[in-house]
Amino acid sequence: GVIELYDYNAKTVKQIYTGTGIQDAVVAADGFVYISKAAAIFPNTPLLKVNIKTLETVPCKISGNIAFNLEQSDDGKSVYGIIFHDDPNDKNTYVFSYGIEKGQYKEILKFAEEDTDAFTYFADSTLFTNIGKNSIYSYNVKKNKKMMYKRSAAIPVKACQNNDYVVILNSNGSLSWAKANSDAIIADWYLRSNDEWEILS
Repeated sequence: GVIELYDYNAKTVKQIYTGTGIQDAVVAADGFVYISKAAAIFPNTPLLKVNIKTLETVPCKISGNIAFNLEQSDDGKSVYGIIFHDDPNDKNTYVFSYGIEKGQYKEILKFAEEDTDAFTYFADSTLFTNIGKNSIYSYNVKKNKKMMYKRSAAIPVKACQNNDYVVILNSNGSLSWAKANSDAIIADWYLRSNDEWEILS
């Protein structure tokens, strides 16, 4: 795989990193591109960083078999993602944060199985994930507050947020709506065969 950086102002493309097992990449505030990958591929770490100017590659000191679905915080000073451990003492999937200033790794949520379909999404100081496959969780990094959204439809697969609402895409194609500061679902939208939405609240 290849990681390339596109400069919108200069309209140029720069190759940042090549390798196998690449999963995801984000640009952070420290001038590095953070890349998640399979740890079996050299360098043997699930997360590394590449200096955009010098192309120096630096392994991040975290353990795990594979990391994926990276997001960055609003200020670009933290990177979030999913990491899977597969060893005799730790067969779990974690949502993690990585503080770029001190290289501080922290596990936020844990699921006691492999979950390679889990997503992360960051908006307005809040990290969203469906780790564990059955529910959407949010973690407000400023308030250190975790919340699980109540389910009223099928299994949730994605979520996003605007200023006031969180919308959840479910596996059956329906949309569930909640207020950003509440775990209660206020409405479910179903798209019918006539291309019109049916709203249940």
